[in-house]
Amino acid sequence: MAEPEAFVPLNAEVAPQLALFGGGPRPPVKTTVAPPAVAPGARTTGLPAPHREINTWCNREVGANTVREATIDQLERSIEVPQAKLDEIARRRAKRAS
Repeated sequence: MAEPEAFVPLNAEVAPQLALFGGGPRPPVKTTVAPPAVAPGARTTGLPAPHREINTWCNREVGANTVREATIDQLERSIEVPQAKLDEIARRRAKRAS
């Protein structure tokens, strides 16, 4: 017959739960910082800033209504859309620099 496993006490932090019953310290207050209205670097790259605008632009370029409804081919082409725009921007910058 096998011996029963030994009892192993758990190390539980109970202070946050005590606040539920009117005792113990208050739980920490979580603060959030709002994201910037325009993504950093958006004005310098020439790309639309927020990700929703970029997704909308890519979807429009490949003919997809939404990412969820897009075909695999459309999703693969949507990867190439911003890359082509970035390549175009890099070529213009290199041309200006020379």
